[in-house]
Amino acid sequence: MFQVVISGKDDQLWPSSIMADLVVARLKENRHPYKFEHLAYESAGHAILTTYGPKTRSTGSAQMNLGGQPAANARAQADSWPKALAFLKDGLKKAGAR
Repeated sequence: MFQVVISGKDDQLWPSSIMADLVVARLKENRHPYKFEHLAYESAGHAILTTYGPKTRSTGSAQMNLGGQPAANARAQADSWPKALAFLKDGLKKAGAR
């Protein structure tokens, strides 16, 4: 099973890239048996969700700075979304085989 951790290096909501690096370090320390990867995107913020939504601010009653540049967020979304779907497909396939 392949596992993916995704973060934007300009996340203004919380230090997601630093925290994701710590997750990867912990996986390595504990000799995690599955392949894993940290996708850290330059100039991308917190809103790496799905494609077609390069937000830099939250919507709703509370406005928060999510960081990142719209183009960098869009690139991160476009790159990470197929990888996240592949991760889910692989996990569901293996779960169905049990």
